[in-house]
Amino acid sequence: MIFVCFVAVGAALGGLWWLWWKPAPHGFVYHHGVFLPEQPGNPHDAAFRSTGMYVALAAPAGIVLGVLACWLGRADLRVSVASAVLGGTAAGVVMALVGHFAGPESAAAVARRTADFGKVRGDLRVEPGAAWAVFPAGAALGALMHLLSSNEPVDESGSGRAEEHRDESAGAA
Repeated sequence: MIFVCFVAVGAALGGLWWLWWKPAPHGFVYHHGVFLPEQPGNPHDAAFRSTGMYVALAAPAGIVLGVLACWLGRADLRVSVASAVLGGTAAGVVMALVGHFAGPESAAAVARRTADFGKVRGDLRVEPGAAWAVFPAGAALGALMHLLSSNEPVDESGSGRAEEHRDESAGAA
């Protein structure tokens, strides 16, 4: 259930990311490479802009979903944390794919078949690197925030359920 919620939120955020990012930056082709000069009214690098917007949406969403996953899955926090991190990973990938496929065709693919100085539109994508870890890291941080701020007893038995361990030890006394 937690995993499915993460994926659904990732898909919704992919659409929101695309709506926030558009219109696509325009550039030109030179030696089958894409050059996206600074746009009037938007002096930011297009690749930085799309990745930065991804991070700005994925980080808070991961944190909130990580907190909710642990709060809703209090019965077994290890499963909740694992679900949050795996769900965050899947949500990040789904978000990136939805945003990418909603946007224009890959600028690099268009450049390979376009003559020099032909016009090309930038594509919506997440640059390789640390940005891919933002959604799962946010989910892990949210889970940690919940675990550190909750007043629930800590399970020291390894069973995953602190209440059962407490009930068993009270019955033995």
